[in-house]
Parts: sequence; structure tokens; C-alpha cells
Amino acid sequence: KETARDGSTPLLPKIDRLTQDVAAASLLGDFADPALPHLERLRGLVETIITGLFNIPVEKIFGKPTRLGEAMEAKRAACLLIDGLMTEARKRPPDAMPGRGDRRDVLSSLAQASEEGEALSAEEIHDSVVTMAFAGKVTAAAA
Repeated sequence: KETARDGSTPLLPKIDRLTQDVAAASLLGDFADPALPHLERLRGLVETIITGLFNIPVEKIFGKPTRLGEAMEAKRAACLLIDGLMTEARKRPPDAMPGRGDRRDVLSSLAQASEEGEALSAEEIHDSVVTMAFAGKVTAAAA
């Protein structure tokens, strides 16, 4: 539609979204359904985290959050969201996920490992998920 209307289509936003979708599917499995609100929430939080990473290394100036401060708050919110997704993933048996009986997505694998006593700490899980989401975003930007 865009090409017919404008004579061209901007590829970077489409490639960016596609790369994020692939990363989300690998990371979140069936939690990556675009109809679920937490996926857009996680995208927005990752965007805020990325924006804040490359700024002044001060969280507040004159009591007002800097971009780094906003990024730190987004990371805390992302951690809460990830904790909720992990709780949901732990509740479901492996065969409850269509086509994913062997838990091939990262989130379900982490949840299963934590049930079997091979768990990463909550902080390690948070950092892994945010890093993978960051990688999906940065990969598209570099393309």
C-alpha cells in the first residue's frame, strides 16, 4: 500500500520490526504473540533502555531523571514484566505450548531449568532477556 501511495516504502522500520519479531519469537515463544499487550510494552521498555545507555552517566539532574535514569526505570519495569512471564511459563506444562513440547524458546527453557534446580538468578534471567531484546534491535539498526 505504501509503495503504491508514495512510490516507495521505508525498509529500515520494516526490517527493524521483523528482526525484533524474530528475536521475540526465539526468546518468548508463544508469549511473543503480537496480540498480547506485554510484547509492545517490552519493545517500548527496550527502546527506552537503549536510548539511555549512550547518554550522560547520571540518573538525575536537578531532581529530574536523565535518559539514563529513564533507562534504569525501564529496566526495572522490564524485570517485573519478565518475572510475570516467567511465572506464567512455569505454570504451563511443556505440552501446553502448541508446537513447542520440547520448550524451544528461551523463556520456557529458563523456566524449566529453574524448576529442575539449574536456575539462573532472577538478575541473570533479566539481563539475558534484555540483552537478547537489545541484540534484536541493534542487529536491525546495523543492517
